[in-house]
Amino acid sequence: MTPEAHLAKAARIERSLARLEPRDYEIRIDGAMLAANHYVNRALHILGLRSEDADIVHTEYLVAIDLTRFRLMAPKLLEALEGIERLRAPFVRGGAPGGFAAGEAALGLLAQAKAASGDVRAPDLVIADYTAARR
Repeated sequence: MTPEAHLAKAARIERSLARLEPRDYEIRIDGAMLAANHYVNRALHILGLRSEDADIVHTEYLVAIDLTRFRLMAPKLLEALEGIERLRAPFVRGGAPGGFAAGEAALGLLAQAKAASGDVRAPDLVIADYTAARR
């Protein structure tokens, strides 16, 4: 998927999230995760770490060197995504108290991911690839 397509999908998800209420915190958290993932994939394409036909679902599926590179090149974006991911287990998969606040936190982290994604620029240098099979 192209970086522009990722932006369009993220915007569509964000419009849907805007219709939800605080009591819909599970969907807010999961929706924030989906939209943030589009911002991450957009950044990975722009940075040359993933081709447009190799989107990821979770950053844990990146090879270690690419995750390290991404952490160095877009730390705020990765921090926001990881923050949303930490909310999923206790509030979406589990029944921890404080779900309304967690839903609001997820939306705040999504806003951070969106802003950080907009700051991503292609590197001036080609990134050397030492992996056996680049995706």
